[in-house]
Amino acid sequence: MNAFSLPSLLLACAVLAQDAPPPKPADPIPPAIAAAAQLTAPEGWDAEVGPEGEKDPSVTFTKGGDRIRVTLFGGPGTRFKTSQAFLRSPAATTMGRPAQKDAVVKVAGARAYVYRHAYPEPSGDPHQRSEKAPRMVMEEFCIVPAGKAFFVLSYAEEGVPDPSAPSRPSWEAFLKSFKLKK
Repeated sequence: MNAFSLPSLLLACAVLAQDAPPPKPADPIPPAIAAAAQLTAPEGWDAEVGPEGEKDPSVTFTKGGDRIRVTLFGGPGTRFKTSQAFLRSPAATTMGRPAQKDAVVKVAGARAYVYRHAYPEPSGDPHQRSEKAPRMVMEEFCIVPAGKAFFVLSYAEEGVPDPSAPSRPSWEAFLKSFKLKK
């Protein structure tokens, strides 16, 4: 016969579970990004790490339809070896036209251009032809050199870009807080 009854065993497990610290949430920053930069998710924004096995690690912070993304390019197997290759690519152009230089900001202790471009918003069935012109998403981004690699920090708002949008201060604060590790 067992020395413990089922109710007393369950009670002991419940008491032990109360004393255990709550599980720590997983760090949403990919290791390659965390090794090269110090960044913090904007308050109240959700974080999502880019696809597993992606050659260019990324993390995306979202709040509603607004998005801040951090991507590290230039590592082994990267899509873009240089920032110039990135700027010439469809990832940075608007239907083949170069991104526009919009402003200069200080990021990670250095001056950086803020570029603006647009890309078609994915909607509907990508295999079906549509007579309507695609809705374009306006995105701004800046490039931050990090040794032989470089970061692309980008921001897109849901709907028409608005300088007074409630998420814009989060983007501006994010740029100010972004730091490179030595």
